Amino acid sequence: MDSQVIVENHIEDSVTDAHAAEPALENMQQDFGVLPEKLVTDAGYGNKDTVGACLEHEVVPICATAEE
Repeated sequence: MDSQVIVENHIEDSVTDAHAAEPALENMQQDFGVLPEKLVTDAGYGNKDTVGACLEHEVVPICATAEE
C-alpha cells in the first residue's frame, strides 16, 4: 500500500463494481503469474462477491463498505 501502484484495470459494463473483483484477479494471475496478498478497493467493490472472489483466490480483501 505504500507505493499505491495500480497493477490491473479493465472496463466494467455495469453501474457498480460489484462483480469486478473476479475478472481483476484472473487478469492479474494471467498477466503476472501471481496474485497480490491483498486487494485494496473502493466502496464499489465492498460486497460479498468481492469477498468471495478474494477468499477463493486466497487474497485478503480490504474494501470500504460504504461511500461517505
